[in-house]
Amino acid sequence: MSDATWRQRWLPLVAVGAFAIVLALAMRPFHRPSPAAASPSHGPSQPVGFAIICSAHPKDPGYCDRYVADLGQRGQLTEAQRTEATARAGPVVEAVRGLTQRHSRCVAESLRPDGGPPPCRLVYDPIAIADLRAALGRGDAIVRPARPDDPAPVGSVFFAVRMADACLIGHADSTDAQHAIVGPLPGGRCART
Repeated sequence: MSDATWRQRWLPLVAVGAFAIVLALAMRPFHRPSPAAASPSHGPSQPVGFAIICSAHPKDPGYCDRYVADLGQRGQLTEAQRTEATARAGPVVEAVRGLTQRHSRCVAESLRPDGGPPPCRLVYDPIAIADLRAALGRGDAIVRPARPDDPAPVGSVFFAVRMADACLIGHADSTDAQHAIVGPLPGGRCART
């Protein structure tokens, strides 16, 4: 087998294999947990880890950085706390999602040349703070236009409400609503005042 044939046939396979090895090494934890921490016998009172996924916001490029920084300052939740808060938050989250759907509407454009139904253009009405507060259904909820220090995109409406030992935080605008069940900030608050 000539040197050129070998390169054409085997070099791509060797490159893919090397990439797979490097990827596997990169995904490995940087430290090994102690045997006690690695034990699957942790009880419901042990904190549960989680991954952070944040989508960049087109109108606020600093949103993800603020969101991750905010999460880093919060207390950890146990599995039992997260489960209880998630159960309590279910109806609230659905109400907030419904609010964003009610604030979008279809505006008909001009008629099509073939006489068919006119195309639809979605128009989004701004979400009022009072509407979001009503959807949350809790008088103790913090609802405000997102500030530059909030874990929410500037221009959206930020909300935070206590759910048992946890906090439901999130934001809503006329096109979307996002939320997370998180631990409280130092001092037990769900949001900065």
